[in-house]
Amino acid sequence: MNIHYLQHIPFEELGSIKPSGALQLARSKACENQAVVYDDRVIGLQYHLETTKASAEALIKNCPHEIVEAKYIQTEKEILSDQSRFDKINSEMERLLDHLQTMFH
Repeated sequence: MNIHYLQHIPFEELGSIKPSGALQLARSKACENQAVVYDDRVIGLQYHLETTKASAEALIKNCPHEIVEAKYIQTEKEILSDQSRFDKINSEMERLLDHLQTMFH
């Protein structure tokens, strides 16, 4: 198995980079390359499907200095306001992982 390491890329630049030959799966106003797939075996995501309400609450509690007023940063209230959003992204994560499992078995 060949393992390739990516060069260090500053976090704020990640969403603007798409490897040559990668297929763009999702984009948003905040991030041009929200999700990409490369070579049918590498997936790049610029969002956190694993986030639960409890993990979001922990991030808010432990990193309050990161919740600042800015164009693409949600307030604490916005982040925690809708449990169904967490349910939806967690379900999407399960679908993605199930799909990956079928690809490699």
